[in-house]
Amino acid sequence: MSIYSSMYIGMSGMRTNEHAITVIGDNIANMNTTGFKGARADFASLIPNSVGVLNGAGQMGSGTSLAQIRSYFGQGTMHATGSALDLAISGNGFFQVRNGEQDFYTRDGGFFLDASGYVVNAANLPVQGYNALSDGTIVPRVGDLRIDTTPIPSQATSEVTFDATIASLDSTEYANTLAALTLDGNTETMSDVLGGNENIWTTTSTIYDDAGNVHEVIFLFEQNDDATITYKAVVDGADMAQTEGDLYELGEGTITLTDGQITTNTWAITANDAFPYTTNQPAFDVLLGADATGAETEGGLIVSGSESSVNSVTQNGYGVGEATGIEIAQDGMITATYSNGEEIAVGQVVLASFDAQDGLRRLGGNLWQANPNSGDPAIGVAGTGNRGDIRGYALEGSNVELEDQFVKMIQNQRTYQANSRVISTASDTLQELMNII
Repeated sequence: MSIYSSMYIGMSGMRTNEHAITVIGDNIANMNTTGFKGARADFASLIPNSVGVLNGAGQMGSGTSLAQIRSYFGQGTMHATGSALDLAISGNGFFQVRNGEQDFYTRDGGFFLDASGYVVNAANLPVQGYNALSDGTIVPRVGDLRIDTTPIPSQATSEVTFDATIASLDSTEYANTLAALTLDGNTETMSDVLGGNENIWTTTSTIYDDAGNVHEVIFLFEQNDDATITYKAVVDGADMAQTEGDLYELGEGTITLTDGQITTNTWAITANDAFPYTTNQPAFDVLLGADATGAETEGGLIVSGSESSVNSVTQNGYGVGEATGIEIAQDGMITATYSNGEEIAVGQVVLASFDAQDGLRRLGGNLWQANPNSGDPAIGVAGTGNRGDIRGYALEGSNVELEDQFVKMIQNQRTYQANSRVISTASDTLQELMNII
């Protein structure tokens, strides 16, 4: 080999270290880029040349070249934000976005809603996910993720559930007056019902009719004997645009007991033409722990020696609700909250994982592209398979460590200088040879 070979070897070392410094410069430039994954330059030796040596054929190196620029996908630091649609991935996986024809992948979860309600990134590419039906059912078909924030209609109450205790009476206190009351708005008032009758226990619950109007229903319970309780649901006339204090019955029921425990609950709605707000009077079931056949239901009612009390009264109706915000769970489920207290699933963000994520092709705009080296993406719910969790109100920072980059930059700079010295030394040697000639 001629002395010129050493110059070319030095040149190859300068060129590869120049590439390495460029990669380091790009890493440092993206220290504050959301979801950025650093890269490193890997070198490989060139094919050696065969030379003659005393014991036969030998090989002499011919320099170095750039083998690959490889990305490393270590976790970046999480930074809290104030937006529910700022998302970060803790663990493996990528968000999927689409330009209408092609899919791309990113760790940058800085998303927002466009004018049509689609979740998009900074480049206005729609985020991919599962959309939801109006009742909150998630449809597991990947598509452009859209969050519907239109108001939800009211829902009439269909169930009122009690968890309560009624104080037991002895036989001398049984009055059996409640079953005989007409409660048609023209006969008894609340004073007539409760005046002088301490054995009727009352509690209230709000209900919604099918027009979204709210009403306060008064439930009256009276023990008839050791094994029977009669109860009625009534509304005050003022609630029905009638005379305040007049009572209107909505329904009545009979409870049978065994040793203070409910065994059956027979309940029926009472027709009431005076109800003014809708064409249909509210029709709802009362759940106390058992139905008319004795089958177990939600709720619970017992009779004991303690004072009458209600632990909880719940109902499943609500009025019209305006969207007030969204929350995103670790599995990517998006839940909208409404002014009426309801929470409904409106979509789900999905994640893509790859068997060989190192093979992804890096694009601009914090995007990656699948190719044969990475394999096809596996799309699914966060937290399943080898996919990480999704964190709302957070963004993932760059995974580049500045100290590490500075150390590598110094190493490559010194190596570059050393290779330039090889060329300089070879040049001096040639000059010496020319002087001899």
